[in-house]
Amino acid sequence: MLFSTFNNLLIAQKLIHPEDGDGYLVPVQRSIMRQDGIAKATLELMVQNPRNDMDAARLGLVPVVPEGTTFDLDISGGHARVDMSAQVLNAQDKQQEENMRTAIVWALTEFDTVKDVHFLVDGQNRGTLTHGTNIGGSYTRVGLNREAVSQETFADSDEIQVFFPTQNGRLLVPVSRTIYGSDDVATAVFEFLRGPKADSGLETPLAQSVQLLGIDVSDGTVTINFSGDFTKIAEQSDGGIQAMRALMMTCTRYPGIKTVSYTHLRAHETRLHLVC
Repeated sequence: MLFSTFNNLLIAQKLIHPEDGDGYLVPVQRSIMRQDGIAKATLELMVQNPRNDMDAARLGLVPVVPEGTTFDLDISGGHARVDMSAQVLNAQDKQQEENMRTAIVWALTEFDTVKDVHFLVDGQNRGTLTHGTNIGGSYTRVGLNREAVSQETFADSDEIQVFFPTQNGRLLVPVSRTIYGSDDVATAVFEFLRGPKADSGLETPLAQSVQLLGIDVSDGTVTINFSGDFTKIAEQSDGGIQAMRALMMTCTRYPGIKTVSYTHLRAHETRLHLVC
């Protein structure tokens, strides 16, 4: 483990266990010593090598950048230029290439000094990587683990991020979902209740019978009113801990929301019984 005074770096890495939905990117918080070139040091944590492999495997993950890849990095005027060595062309498939591109952009745009990222390979502009992944032009942060959209996306659509547990409960995975409405905490909780897609390899956090009765936001706290079947969460193998963590992470990504509380109605109660 790295000990330091620097926190809040998101190192996106791929899930290693196929039963967890192989191919998802998971943000991992790491600590790195304050140093010159800390952004480059951040990227180096995502390269496959014995130390990084071991650290990632403890979480059920695998680094996304091919072994032996090195970086030269220049940041100026909000633009990061990442020059990757030729080993970056050794990715196993297009999915690894796309995960790597997204992970690098996410890691660098965690820094306030970086707004977009431009890629080079061995000092040269290159349109695509070995398996056809585009790296030409500049890239900004996009949603992690975007769900496929089965219909045409319209101008009034938006993208929302919801967290779901893996089926064995080891990790929480952010999923970016297209919605036709506002990206706000009420919509996020509604999508959380809908759960992940059936073939996602992720777990539905709450029973399908749980209904959302209302949401109130006040003084940095969102209070969520669920129907009585919410109590079934206690029947989960971990007592519902991961489901509640997923709900917390889904809600607290919205500015100003620091805490999440909930109420629920039993079968014989009405909204008059709610105490917040």
